[in-house]
Amino acid sequence: MAIKSIIFLLITLLVVVFVAPKANGQPVVIRINETVFCSLNASIVVNTTTPMLPFPNATIQLTISGTPILPTTTTNLQGRFNLGLIQSRHTSLPNLQSPNAKVVVTTPLSVYNSSLPPNTFLKSVPPLQLLFQAPTVYQLGMQAFKSVQI
Repeated sequence: MAIKSIIFLLITLLVVVFVAPKANGQPVVIRINETVFCSLNASIVVNTTTPMLPFPNATIQLTISGTPILPTTTTNLQGRFNLGLIQSRHTSLPNLQSPNAKVVVTTPLSVYNSSLPPNTFLKSVPPLQLLFQAPTVYQLGMQAFKSVQI
């Protein structure tokens, strides 16, 4: 009788460990959509009296603690980008909302506007903000970009 109880307990444990997570195991998609402007003060909120030019064809990279997170993406002609990734232990929501998570424009500003200083790039001002949450999707946004020289 004790053996049957142990076998039943083991089977129940196996079902809970291996089958139950797969029922709810849909991956969580994280999206970051923003517009990048080719300016040293590339704020997300556009000042309508001084319009900023969008930064087309710029490469965008998410980094956490300085480590690049794949995939990269490129802005369109209007400077918009859509960065999507699947949540993992490294890209969990708390990690993405920490001061260590930044969206980096790896294309120098001078590529699009030669009047800007060379070796000047844009990084998001942390933290990334949760704009929308559904069971399988997190939408994140940024406050602004700041220029950094390397």
